[in-house]
Amino acid sequence: MKRLLLLLLAFALTATTVLAESSKVAPDLKGKKSGEGLDVIVQFAAPPTDKQHEKIKAKGGKLKRQLGLVNGAAYFLPADAIDALAADPEVTYISPDRPVESAMNLALRIVGSEPPSAKDAGTGLHSLADDFDSGTYEGNSGSLPWLGPWQDTDLSATGPSSGTIRLVGGELRLTDYPDTKGKPSVQRCADLSFVKSAALKYSFRPVSAGPTDKIGLYVKSASMTAPVLLKTYSGGSAGTASFDLTPYRSANTCVSFVVDANYGSSSKYFAVDGIAIDTTLASGTGVTVAVLDTGFSYHFDLPDSLLLARVDMLGGDGSDPNGHGTHVAGIIGSRASTIATFHGVAAAANLISVRVLDGYGYGVTSNVIAGLDWVVANKSTYGIKVVNLSLGHPVYEPAAQDPLVQAAERAWDAGIVVVCSAGNRGLEGNATISSPGNSRKVITVGSLTDWNTEESADDAVSSYSSRGPTLYDRFAKPDLLAPGNRVTSIGAIYSDLYALHADLRKYIGGYNDYLELSGSSMAAAVVSGATAAMLEKDPSLNPPTVKARLMLSARKASTGNPFAVGAGVVDVLAALKTNGVVPNAPSPRVFKDETTGMLGVENTAVLWGDATWGNAVLWGDAVLWSDTNVVGDAILWSDAVLWSDAILWSDAVLWSDAILWSDAVLWGDAVLWGDAVLWSDGQTVSDGGAWSESVGEGEASPESEYPSNVQTQRQ
Repeated sequence: MKRLLLLLLAFALTATTVLAESSKVAPDLKGKKSGEGLDVIVQFAAPPTDKQHEKIKAKGGKLKRQLGLVNGAAYFLPADAIDALAADPEVTYISPDRPVESAMNLALRIVGSEPPSAKDAGTGLHSLADDFDSGTYEGNSGSLPWLGPWQDTDLSATGPSSGTIRLVGGELRLTDYPDTKGKPSVQRCADLSFVKSAALKYSFRPVSAGPTDKIGLYVKSASMTAPVLLKTYSGGSAGTASFDLTPYRSANTCVSFVVDANYGSSSKYFAVDGIAIDTTLASGTGVTVAVLDTGFSYHFDLPDSLLLARVDMLGGDGSDPNGHGTHVAGIIGSRASTIATFHGVAAAANLISVRVLDGYGYGVTSNVIAGLDWVVANKSTYGIKVVNLSLGHPVYEPAAQDPLVQAAERAWDAGIVVVCSAGNRGLEGNATISSPGNSRKVITVGSLTDWNTEESADDAVSSYSSRGPTLYDRFAKPDLLAPGNRVTSIGAIYSDLYALHADLRKYIGGYNDYLELSGSSMAAAVVSGATAAMLEKDPSLNPPTVKARLMLSARKASTGNPFAVGAGVVDVLAALKTNGVVPNAPSPRVFKDETTGMLGVENTAVLWGDATWGNAVLWGDAVLWSDTNVVGDAILWSDAVLWSDAILWSDAVLWSDAILWSDAVLWGDAVLWGDAVLWSDGQTVSDGGAWSESVGEGEASPESEYPSNVQTQRQ
């Protein structure tokens, strides 16, 4: 009996050890053929030393690259050695060096849809304006909104069509006839709190005015107790004027014209026309964005001085044989040159290109991690505050084990805002967010189709944009949307995409050195540009606060699937206005109550430590929460049906540990969000499980001549 007990105990211990070792091996590594050589990433409890490398070499392995961010390294290893390696107590996880790819679709022609360009979302020059042609006090011919209409203090009558102050012939006229025994005035206010500079300009025309007829121009900021006189007009002739309003920037800055004296004759008046407040917004000055992609090739709309370095993890010269990386970089930071007029979202940001993908838009995880290693190591040297990852691979394990996620999160923890594409598998249903976008720390961006119209009513989630929640962890993703469908940006003229897809070339300023591409890659780039603008305005922002402000300020969806729309559509101007600071902003986890069928979502008011950032505020009316008034609850519940009638919440879909998707989760034609985008047929990459979303069928001759002031590094 004693011997039997000892045998049972030994068996139990062995089984426990085998189970522990098995948990160290990624699921897509199990079952590999004996004798097969594998490219793997091995993570250790501490940074690996020569001792670990020698132990792996003794098992037939070969060191390929150190991966500092994840306490690991990339090796070539026989499949037979994996189990023995997993038994090493210093090893924490072994996974394949998985294929990654750019998150791009090549859109075919869409009848009735004209393509947007990155400049549609751009920061830079904007104005509030009124040419008085509308015949109302609500006129606005600028790109920024006024806080309200013109307000007059006319004692004889109010409104634009009568009294001593009124609109006549497309101009604003001020007089004091008949005499009101007061000082008639007209005022309009604007929020200038988020602008870098502001300048008031207008044309004026005194009619029959003499030296005693006086008009005063005044300005008042929100903190001032009385307005400041900027200019007095005493008679004179017609002209134009300009005044610096930068010292008066506030959330409620008001400009007013006042009849200070006389103008008491029926033949006298003072006319104002073409009034505007020209502003400059933060556009990334002093902020460096690192773009991990297919490289970069010169374009006249992205000056050499803005590209601080080219780093090539593939051992080349950093050029872009594919074209995806150049396009993404252009969305973020290109600017109008003397040749053309195209500019990106953050046209003053500095850029660094880190090539981690090849000429087909594919790569391996270890090169991406190595690129992130380089970014973190050089963040102080180059002022890197943002990294754009418009790439990914399918999710194979919880985020806490995924080396690509871990590397992205270490960069985030180092103070760098990490922006990831959600992926382009939306038509496969929910839980299609790719890695590293399944990290609850990073900002994960889905794609919006806006049809290039001014109205937001026709905006829709792009059909291909990946949906949440994430596999295994069930984090609510994406965090927000940005324009990603048919986006025009700069093209690499020696790249595959440019050579093979003449139909995607676009003309700007008479030149066709531009490409129109689609995908969550493009959407992520828009958000990276917005982030650069936010960090210029306030360099002290930590990554969680950037994420929280982007989500809070996003334009909310009134209906829809929150696992598709996230917190809404990025609004760069609103983000620049938003305040508040959080120490952490993890995306909430989603639960399901099997008894009630209700969906539970971690309450961000509790998760982030501030009621300002509650679920109902972040997601708006897209979700109907049953207990939004219970601020202290850790989990808020909502009827699953209200999230989207088209989603079939079967147990086999979202809530099974097996993470097997049943065929019941089908998105019918009525649920394709009105998006008629078609994408090219892809091919499945064997074993790696990566899906094909970008098209590349041959390597064009890459551009090899670069300006001497750009640093190029081969890794």
